[in-house]
Amino acid sequence: MTSRTRGTLGLTLAPLLLAAGAAAQANPVYVCSIAQAIECDDQLQCGPPEPARTPPTFLRVDIDRGVITLLAPAERRGETTQIGAAEHLGGQWSLTGIEAERAWNMVIADEDGSMTISITFPRAAWSVFGKCMPADQIEP
Repeated sequence: MTSRTRGTLGLTLAPLLLAAGAAAQANPVYVCSIAQAIECDDQLQCGPPEPARTPPTFLRVDIDRGVITLLAPAERRGETTQIGAAEHLGGQWSLTGIEAERAWNMVIADEDGSMTISITFPRAAWSVFGKCMPADQIEP
């Protein structure tokens, strides 16, 4: 390969590598708050969830690292859940995972930061609603 060919190849690959790097950095980290939740069972009985532990109220969602970290309440701060899959389509992020006996799906809308989480158990499901904002927009 001549130096001219190498130079041309380098000029051709450089924009692609820069674009790939920009795309890799484009996935935001979110801080989310939970506003309300409801549980419905297979008998269509619905009401407030009755979790075995104190439910989370604030989350940090890091799509690049594939992890959700609880920020509050204090006794659960630092607990993590792995994101099994993440996809950005139609102006929203769709995240999915499985933890213990639960499958979950989280949707975060780009437009207004609205968040919906569905968590399924054997014979029951929770619907959780809240808001998210990019972590880089939060001031200490």
